[in-house]
Amino acid sequence: MENRLKVVLYSYLFYPSVGGIESISASLAEGLIQQGHVVQVITESTSDAKDNFKYTIHRKPDFSTKKELVKWADIIVYNGASLGLQPLPLLYRKPYVWIHQGYQISCIDGLGWYEGERAPMTPWSSIAFHYSKSGLGFAVKGALKVFTKLFFAKYLVTQNVACTDWVLKRLPFLSNNLRIHSPYPLKKFETPSPGITIKYDFVFVGRLVSEKGVSTLIDAFSMLRKELDTKVSLLIVGDGNWKDKVIAKIAEHDLETCVTMVGRKTGQELTDLIHSGKIAVVPSEWEEPMGGVALELMSAGRNIIVSRNCGMAECVGKGGLTFLNGDAEDLARTMKKLWGDKALQDEQKIEAKTQLIKFQAEKRVMEHIELFQSLLKR
Repeated sequence: MENRLKVVLYSYLFYPSVGGIESISASLAEGLIQQGHVVQVITESTSDAKDNFKYTIHRKPDFSTKKELVKWADIIVYNGASLGLQPLPLLYRKPYVWIHQGYQISCIDGLGWYEGERAPMTPWSSIAFHYSKSGLGFAVKGALKVFTKLFFAKYLVTQNVACTDWVLKRLPFLSNNLRIHSPYPLKKFETPSPGITIKYDFVFVGRLVSEKGVSTLIDAFSMLRKELDTKVSLLIVGDGNWKDKVIAKIAEHDLETCVTMVGRKTGQELTDLIHSGKIAVVPSEWEEPMGGVALELMSAGRNIIVSRNCGMAECVGKGGLTFLNGDAEDLARTMKKLWGDKALQDEQKIEAKTQLIKFQAEKRVMEHIELFQSLLKR
């Protein structure tokens, strides 16, 4: 194939680990293969099962293997800001790309969220915050990590890529930065089993952790229940370290009869549960860099409400409604508005189809390929 690329994709986390980074890395690798390019993945994730992919996965490879892979590659692509493989890309003068899926060069925690509360998202303010929370040693170690990555991003990385305009806005100190939306697999929730019908008014799918806003959702749902004359129901799909707190909050609001928790689900069972809910709510309190889960829920035909101040609102566009992160009253108003307006629900689904076309994985992969090819021509 003419102009066939040899790509080393470094993804710190990869299958069988589950998460956004893992899904995007797999989608990018598969998309590159489908376009006739050659991909080898390097990851720190281990697996007990034999890998069965169209590309080779190197799990925790030794230095010699890393060296040979870097020498082989035309370009090194990092899904996430990482110092993995260094100094080999520099030593062998290979162009390399950092795809920013978070805020690792902006703040110590990489999230703008720390132990259940918002944290600063600029380097010096982040250092001061973590010094006050965890002491000098932790702050110094974190500062070294942030400023080392920031130095690489500003002066050594061939091209920085932000996964959304929201993340791009959070990296104003980079001159070699552009936005390309990450390729996210959007079809896996499209088809429910025969006979699946809507049983729940609202559905939440995600980890039960502080930053995902489950507590905000339950507070909002309680307010909504008190306002409406009819009963409404909520389905919660997921697990995490806030599970007991979620259960306690449900009991506190006396919602045990109208909130159903089913734990973590995967595969067709998850798809069927999503299709049993009418309106999906993704109430993250932190600044989600992108909106992969929101896009997946839209592709499943769900009406959707997401947090406003993050990459999700950018991805959802006019295909969903937004509310102010962490504001339970605003969320309750938004849930009531969408729940009670059939015309708005129908209009939203039409807009969602248009929005999803913009985020087709094939288009996003081609945009990455065009970038990689342009970098090799420099």
